[in-house]
Amino acid sequence: MNPESENSLLLSGQPALFKELLLELPRWCSQLGYRLVQIDSQRKTLAQIKQLRPRIIAAEFIYHPTYGSQLSNFESLIAANQKNPQPAGFLVIIHKDDVHHFERLELDGVRYEMLILPATIATLRTALQTLAATYSVG
Repeated sequence: MNPESENSLLLSGQPALFKELLLELPRWCSQLGYRLVQIDSQRKTLAQIKQLRPRIIAAEFIYHPTYGSQLSNFESLIAANQKNPQPAGFLVIIHKDDVHHFERLELDGVRYEMLILPATIATLRTALQTLAATYSVG
């Protein structure tokens, strides 16, 4: 395992509704002892989950029932994460209208915090602190 990557936070994409909070994310990651790694596509995110073994994965929940047997982009993220010896926690960036879709996912054993949009810096900080308390490498 790459020791430099143990305390990484992997951010998948740049959620449009999250742009203003995105400016605060590097500072909060640094304060909590995490290295922020931003990835711009789902395919690259899946590869980085395997390679980096991040402690936290932050991604926007995208409901899209035409994904075949999947409801969203999260099923693939969860499956890739569960293959790691120490699965990461998720920061689910989600619009309030999509929460009921997220709750339909099978989340047995998946630890997550929701950042319901529109969100504030305070809610971002609280979610990150909660995940960091559980998923830091000391």
